[in-house]
Amino acid sequence: MKILQIASFKLGACGPTSVLIPVIKRLNEKGHIVDVFSPYVFDENKNMKIDSLGSNYYYKEKRRSVNKDVLLRDIPELNTYDVVHIHGIFNIDHIIIARILYKMKIPYIVSLHGNLMENALQHSKFKKKVALNLFIKNMLQKAATLHVLAKEEEVDIIKAIGETRKYSIIHNGVEPSSYSNLLRESSNGMLNILFIGRIDVHHKGIDILFKALENLDKKWKGKICLYLVGPFDSTLDEELVSNFLVNNDNLREMVKIEGPKYGEEKQEYYNKCDLFIHTSRYEGMPMAVLEAMQSGLPCLVTNATNMGSIMNESNGGFVINLNVNSIVDTIHNILNNPKEDLKLYGVNARQWCNENLNWNNITDRYEEMYCETVMLRN
Repeated sequence: MKILQIASFKLGACGPTSVLIPVIKRLNEKGHIVDVFSPYVFDENKNMKIDSLGSNYYYKEKRRSVNKDVLLRDIPELNTYDVVHIHGIFNIDHIIIARILYKMKIPYIVSLHGNLMENALQHSKFKKKVALNLFIKNMLQKAATLHVLAKEEEVDIIKAIGETRKYSIIHNGVEPSSYSNLLRESSNGMLNILFIGRIDVHHKGIDILFKALENLDKKWKGKICLYLVGPFDSTLDEELVSNFLVNNDNLREMVKIEGPKYGEEKQEYYNKCDLFIHTSRYEGMPMAVLEAMQSGLPCLVTNATNMGSIMNESNGGFVINLNVNSIVDTIHNILNNPKEDLKLYGVNARQWCNENLNWNNITDRYEEMYCETVMLRN
């Protein structure tokens, strides 16, 4: 089977690229031909990475929107692909490519990556509403299959565009970890909380998290530490976090700004903390949460992270509403119970990841989705 992936392919990102790399590698090893088209001009690092996966790397030769002539020039064998997989919808090139594929009778799959979840649509609301009604509904309704990451996402898509074609629910996978939080010694009554990701105050709900920490009972003063690991999304976000800490002595004592960490350095934070927290206003399926679960770290997530069904199925942590009181009540409950009770959630999380999110199983699900799509074509 010959498959073309259309994605920005941002190296170092935690989103679709970190899923595509292991899936493409395994599909090629199984005898399929999987290539990549990135709607950006040539990038040497991408070229090296994609070549290492055994794939061809196609890209736009100039910074302009595609049309059929341009696309056939950039991907000379486009009509030989059995199926095309488009990642993301709020990209004009992706919309145009979907229209061209439909006219060429090449079936395409669209991965939403959380783009149509209710909270995600509130960001740049007017622009997204216009794009949705003018272009995106048509793009999705003509797709052979829509790929969603979790059950919650399917519900929000139906709200946004109505009933449409077949859905495939395939989770993100996660690399097995040789490290385990489960072996960590007790932290003498301290609750070490970890956030890893882009420090985007609004998107990641860090403003709400800070307000919740401010509202914890004073008896827990000196017993909680929050590690923020990751790059600031903008100078504005850095200023917002700085203002929070400057204006609150208790918060300043609790919060540690650690900057971005990678590889073993990042893993050390998963190992030394007691609880992973993700209070996002919207997400596709955050890889950092999956990595935390794989490391045996219990997780506290908002229902807007798209992780609720996974957290409940795995019994690997806590799902809360996105508000101050829910965060406060859950942290109080954790603090008032033995640390061993919290560790049990981590045991469950790691076991569930090992059984359900290993890359061989995830790749098999992708292969099944592609085969079913090709069969529909024939």
